[in-house]
Amino acid sequence: MNKLVKQLEAMVGKTYNYGGRIHYVKTVVPNVDEAKFTIRTNLDIYERSYESGPDFLTYWTEAINTLPTAPEAQEVSLMEKDTATVDKLTELLMDNIIKVQQDAGYIKQAQSINNNVNSILNLTKLKLDVLKQSRRR
Repeated sequence: MNKLVKQLEAMVGKTYNYGGRIHYVKTVVPNVDEAKFTIRTNLDIYERSYESGPDFLTYWTEAINTLPTAPEAQEVSLMEKDTATVDKLTELLMDNIIKVQQDAGYIKQAQSINNNVNSILNLTKLKLDVLKQSRRR
């Protein structure tokens, strides 16, 4: 984890290519208590767990006179963002399982949450399909 934190801190004030876009890293905020970190760039904010950090950072390359790349990079960015969303949704569903086991009255709310999770997953699939179709052209 120390190595990861040092790597993150070294990114501040530098420019990186990620997901086909050029990002200037403004701040990096490690959160040891929650085992996650936040990268704030000029374009977006990325929050990831320490566990997924090393894999996430492999998609960031220091930008030296580079231009954003083609749809492949957009796919990587989308997949990475959606992987984080899937992780959060998995946590939510696991919490719901525990709540339903403890209180049968929670079932209706859990069903509603499950329907929303399915909608989010279907939208993610649609995004990937659109990107795949745009690559074929």
